[in-house]
Amino acid sequence: MPVYAVKPAPSKAYATKSLYDVGPAEFLWLIDHAAYVVTSSFHGAAFAAAFNKQLSLVINPKAPSRLDELRQRLGLPLIGVDALDSAPPIDYASVNQQTEQARAQALAYLKRVLQ
Repeated sequence: MPVYAVKPAPSKAYATKSLYDVGPAEFLWLIDHAAYVVTSSFHGAAFAAAFNKQLSLVINPKAPSRLDELRQRLGLPLIGVDALDSAPPIDYASVNQQTEQARAQALAYLKRVLQ
C-alpha cells in the first residue's frame, strides 16, 4: 500500500511519496481517500474521525493537549502504527455519537453567548 507523507518542509519520513504545500482541498481529499491515517496533526485527526478512517495518532508527549483531548472526548483508541493491520476497526458508531454530542454542546454555547 502506498504511503503518502504530508509535510510542511523536507524531513526524514518513510513514505512512498512526500507532499509539500498541500492545500485544504487536497488535504481533505487525501484523508477521505486513505485506507489508514497516521497523524500527529489535530486537523488530520479531526478530519480522519469525521471521515470514519482507521486512525493512529502520534501524540507528542511534550505537547499532547489538543490531540489527546480530541482523542479522549471522541473515545478514539490509541492504536500504534505497527498495530494498524491487526487492530479491530474503530467503533465509529460511538465516535460519531460523541461527535454529535460535542457539536450540540458547542452550538448551545454559541447561541447562549451570541444572544
